[in-house]
Amino acid sequence: MRFIRNDAGPSAYGARFCAFVTRPQIALLYSAPPIIMSADDQPSSLLEEEDPLAESECATGEHLSGAAPYRELIAALPHGVLILSREHTLLYANPAACLLFKKPLSQLESASLTDLLHPDDYPVIIEKLQGLDVDPSETVQLTLRFEQGATAWCWLECTARSLPLEQPGSTVLVLRDFSNHQEELERLTHLAFTDPVTNLANRAFLSQRLEHRLKLRDLHSRPIGIISIDLDGFKRVNDTFGHAVGDELLRQFGARLRKTVRDADTVARMGGDEFVLLLEEVSQLKEVSACAQRLLGELWSPFLVNGREIAITGSMGLTLGSSTQFSAEELLRQADTALYRAKALGKARYVVFDEPARAQDQERLDRETELRQAVKSREFKLRYQPEVELQTGKISSIEPLLHWDHPRRGAMNSADLSTSIQEASLGREISRWLHDEVCRQAKQWSRIGAVNSRVQVVLSLSAEDLRCEELPAELASSLTQADLPPHCLLIACPESVLMEDVELAKRRARAFRNLGVGLAIDNFGARFGSLRFLESLPIQVLRVDPTLVEDAENGGALLRAICSIARDLQIRVCARCVGTPEQRDALLRANCDFGQGSLLAPPLTESEMSRQLREPGRVIATSDATFPSGSQSGGETGHVLRGHSRG
Repeated sequence: MRFIRNDAGPSAYGARFCAFVTRPQIALLYSAPPIIMSADDQPSSLLEEEDPLAESECATGEHLSGAAPYRELIAALPHGVLILSREHTLLYANPAACLLFKKPLSQLESASLTDLLHPDDYPVIIEKLQGLDVDPSETVQLTLRFEQGATAWCWLECTARSLPLEQPGSTVLVLRDFSNHQEELERLTHLAFTDPVTNLANRAFLSQRLEHRLKLRDLHSRPIGIISIDLDGFKRVNDTFGHAVGDELLRQFGARLRKTVRDADTVARMGGDEFVLLLEEVSQLKEVSACAQRLLGELWSPFLVNGREIAITGSMGLTLGSSTQFSAEELLRQADTALYRAKALGKARYVVFDEPARAQDQERLDRETELRQAVKSREFKLRYQPEVELQTGKISSIEPLLHWDHPRRGAMNSADLSTSIQEASLGREISRWLHDEVCRQAKQWSRIGAVNSRVQVVLSLSAEDLRCEELPAELASSLTQADLPPHCLLIACPESVLMEDVELAKRRARAFRNLGVGLAIDNFGARFGSLRFLESLPIQVLRVDPTLVEDAENGGALLRAICSIARDLQIRVCARCVGTPEQRDALLRANCDFGQGSLLAPPLTESEMSRQLREPGRVIATSDATFPSGSQSGGETGHVLRGHSRG
């Protein structure tokens, strides 16, 4: 705190004004009786005297002439100072105030506060000033918009306090330019609640908006609609064309969303390629469904990004809830549940949330949690299903299947387990363990001569595995740790991935060849175009799609053609999922020599499989199937192992 003093004789610190100066701003100015100080700076007496401002001209500031040090102090302040009458007209304005308002003193003379304040802010300050009449000792601080020049408004930080002059109810206002601070606040607020890529609302804004909407439940009884949207295949766009193209695609999609909804509705990007629409004041579900249908229509038109047309689809989850029923978190979870089901049903569609879907989603989440715990505690085991020669029943390959004895549900079949692993995004983590375990076991069998260049262990890879750039290095590490000769391992790649990304297929084929491992195509025949890979890739085995096995009983012309081409190219053909003697016979008529399935041999434990491999001639002895020939001649053929992608 600092005072201004006059050193001529005994000091009078304040006639009617004492100035409390705190940096960086004036805190307040207020009236007080004069205090006479003695030569040793001790208070001598309090005097009651006439107000030196009583005979002054209010508007010009001449009323401060009787207290020159204080007039000079106020005039020299860097912050604006206004003194108002009870009627809120100006009694005084210092030069800094004139600069703030960009007006000469002549324009401020006898001006009213209403002439200076923004119309929306006037009721706010009037209410606060009325509070000063009740408690004159109170200090009020506000941030208000004042007129600056003829057309502009500026934000000023205003400190107000009662100033009892001759006119009761007078008030002093100390003003500080707050425009830069306000602009910075608005900028930070924009950053906090706006997605930087699309300039749409972000997750934080949507959550706040939805919470606010639900708090008005007593005023708004109509339901609200929520649509959760996810772009199908967006990751492929990013991986193929780069993130700059992906970001531009998101911006264009956000603009289409904004066009599709009403101005009162909220469009938000939650992150990645996920968006949410908050539809206000809908009366029934068909309004939300109609909006989703319009969005699907918008996605039929491709996006033009950097001169390239990009076609993409979207999956949507819808929910409709009364604000009195559900929390914001619950409504968003319902929309996400429906979105997940839309993707599971084939994408490019919308699904409406219902309670059975909720129960299934809860079960899925529980299963994912249990799966993560199973990975951590190494609860997974491998079962081994042989591939056999259809004529003799001799084991020609072995396929490992991932097995899990669930503590409550019992044993989970390989197909269900594979789906759950993908849903939980645990595929790569489990694959790394699986590669090491398969190579370790194959090494044990190679020591007894059961696995070699003709009897291979087939390791089936998922699409996620193949797209991983670290895959070749991981396989090399697994082979090295197990000390397994590479020719004992056969890598099976899904046909779908080879068809979708030809360049990726070629890169992986070169890497596998450099490692010394073999190559097989899994689920071959599901897409006819894959025939062109048979000569361009070093393929050893075709594992044909189960649909071709079912078709074999009805003539199997396509399977016969595949077997004929493969025989000319010296590629072995193995039919999967052989379940009946009729299917086996049809495969033999189509010249398919190898098969695998429940009819031929069930999945075996490690010890059971090892015992079978030690049998002379390695004829499968655990199946009820009979084989056309019991001959043990002809030598050994290969062994195939398969991982968790078993169909």
